Amino acid sequence: MIIKLNTSKIFLVLFFLGLLTSCEFNEKKKIANKLEISNLASTKFKIPGTEFEYDFKRKFKVIKKLYQSDDFENLRHFQINAFSNKKSFYFTNTSLGMVSQYGSDFKPIKNYGNKGEGPKEFSQPNKVYVEKDYLLVHDFTQRAIKKVDLKDSNITNYSLKNHFYSPAFLKNNKVLLRWADTSFDNNSENLFFEVFDFVNGVSIKKIEINKKLNIPPAQFINKVYEGDFVQNNDYSVYFSYATGVLFIFNNNTLDFTGKIQTIDKTPPPKASFIELGGGMKGLVNNPSFQPFKGAVIDSQNNLFLLNQITNDKNLSIIDVYSIDDKKYIYSLKVPDLNDGQKARKIFKIGNIIIVYFDDQSIASYEFEN
Repeated sequence: MIIKLNTSKIFLVLFFLGLLTSCEFNEKKKIANKLEISNLASTKFKIPGTEFEYDFKRKFKVIKKLYQSDDFENLRHFQINAFSNKKSFYFTNTSLGMVSQYGSDFKPIKNYGNKGEGPKEFSQPNKVYVEKDYLLVHDFTQRAIKKVDLKDSNITNYSLKNHFYSPAFLKNNKVLLRWADTSFDNNSENLFFEVFDFVNGVSIKKIEINKKLNIPPAQFINKVYEGDFVQNNDYSVYFSYATGVLFIFNNNTLDFTGKIQTIDKTPPPKASFIELGGGMKGLVNNPSFQPFKGAVIDSQNNLFLLNQITNDKNLSIIDVYSIDDKKYIYSLKVPDLNDGQKARKIFKIGNIIIVYFDDQSIASYEFEN
């Protein structure tokens, strides 16, 4: 009898303790949900005269400015070092025809190359990719990829057959390309990419990306999805300047593996010819709004996308997405400079976010604890 009585009491005590714990857990869960909901900021607006309507929510983390340098060089692209050197970064300087290395304090370290039309010179250096012992540079005007030896600064030139937009650099002398259509005669409704061996000048594979990822065909689709590649060691992601879809390419399997729809759900614009005068026409998007200005992928496979879609006219937003999970995580606010200059490009070294502005100022930010 004593054993049964104690067992019953123990059972009752455990029952009530479990009940209390359950209530406490549910209450904590409710509080956590309230905190999460209260941390969401709504974005609602419409671009006049268009079908572009925005109604979505963001969750923000806080960053603070560390350092700013004005009148930085006129850069095109800048890239985190693939070998994880967190003390410096490289960018292509189109106006001076060189690749420049700068420290994280924005002080110059070294320049590579000179302006010119020769195979060991840069006419229009557009994009740079950094490895431990060398750089790979895309020269748009020369239709070439140039390999720069970091030890002796020697440049090896590899010419390709046609102009191409900014590539993604893969392993074993391969690049992922979108060929440039400069004539506007090609009205293909399908978006093509190609894996190309730039040393041997041969095609490895062609990928019709919109069919593979169930993207609807569109007239002048190359203009509609005009954009750029960003990459790390594992992934290359193609983002469109005007359309809220991120195309994910696996650098190891050499194939497009999925897409991410941005939280703003930006619809694709429509491309068409317009009269420019004097019998000339131009191919433009309607509307011409290009909200996505730049992006970077960090070593954790998170993509940081610079976005102009915000209710606040005095700042830009960086939306962060997990490439592995193919979903939105959080956002960051980047205020305009005091004279109203807006963010143009972003870059990341470790936990430091670097922002390049329209007036050639550059600033660094870090996450607040």
